[in-house]
Amino acid sequence: MSADRKKILLVDDSMTIRKLARAILGADYDFVEAENGADASTVARAERPDLIVMDLNMPVKDGIEGLADLKSEPDTQGIPVIILTSETEESKRTRCLALGCAEFLRKPLDRTQIRGAVTRWLGER
Repeated sequence: MSADRKKILLVDDSMTIRKLARAILGADYDFVEAENGADASTVARAERPDLIVMDLNMPVKDGIEGLADLKSEPDTQGIPVIILTSETEESKRTRCLALGCAEFLRKPLDRTQIRGAVTRWLGER
């Protein structure tokens, strides 16, 4: 991994969604992955990603619990977290924003929307 490349942690219990996110975001970034909110905290502390893209509905710890953990830890609280979800409940969006998520995007993944969000938080490439 090159020192000037940004690292993104992809958190989703679906390998297909993680692969799709990698394909959409392209080869300009380095990626690490986790399958749930509990693993997200562990991987984020170990890998120090520049950005986290996380699903809401996952086993073990969902995205809200994972986000709460990340934002409560001094080592990870400053990492921007983009939430991706198929959820339509406004209360979940409100909760994530209150916890400090950078953006709340709806699935299905929209190439322009997710690339735009990543660029906003990581800077132009």
